[in-house]
Amino acid sequence: MAIATAVIPLKLITSSKLQPKNHTPILAQNRPFKVLCCFLHNPSSLHTHCQKLVDEFDPRIPMEKALTPPSSWYTDPSFYDYELHRVFYGGWQAVGYTEQIKDPRDFFTGRYGPWMDTDLVLPLGPMKCQVIFDYFVEAYHKDDKAFIERSLADSERVQIEDIMLCEGVQRGLESPAYCSGRYAPTVAKAMQHFHQLLQDIKM
Repeated sequence: MAIATAVIPLKLITSSKLQPKNHTPILAQNRPFKVLCCFLHNPSSLHTHCQKLVDEFDPRIPMEKALTPPSSWYTDPSFYDYELHRVFYGGWQAVGYTEQIKDPRDFFTGRYGPWMDTDLVLPLGPMKCQVIFDYFVEAYHKDDKAFIERSLADSERVQIEDIMLCEGVQRGLESPAYCSGRYAPTVAKAMQHFHQLLQDIKM
C-alpha cells in the first residue's frame, strides 16, 4: 500500500530504471544526499528529548480536526535512531489496522487478482532504505510470460510513482516552512492509526 512507505520516516532513493524480476530484491541506487548528524551522549537526555517530540502529537483529537505529527518526527536524527530501536528493530512492521491482523505473527500482503507481492522495507539510514519485492502468481499463470511481463511493468510503474510521492513528502517534511498539517480524512486513516501507535509506545 502506498502509504506504508509514506509514513516511514525514510527517503526512498530512486534508480534511473528499476528492473524488478520474480523473487529478486531491488535495491535503489544511491544519489548524492546530505546527512545531518546529532549526537546526544547522555541516555537520559536522549529519552527526554524523544519524549518531548512524541508529546507534541495528541492522538485523542478526532481525525477531522487532527494534525499530522510535527516534522521533527521525520527529520530529527536522534529521534530516527530512537524509533529504529523502539519500533523497527522490534520485529515485523506493517502499516494498517489491528483488525487486519487477528493472531500473533499474522501479516497481510498486497494481492491484485492472480498476482501477489510482498514488500519488505529495510531502514538503512536516515535518508535511505532498501525495499525487497517478492512476486507470486497463481499456478495457472506460471508459464504465461506475457502476463508476467505486463504485471511486472505495471508494478514498476506504480513503484516509481510511489517513490516520487515519498521523496516529495520527505522534501516537504525537511522544509523549514513545514511543521504539521491536516490529515485527509478519507485516505489518511491508516496513517493516523500508525502515528497513534508510535505515540502510544511506552518511552
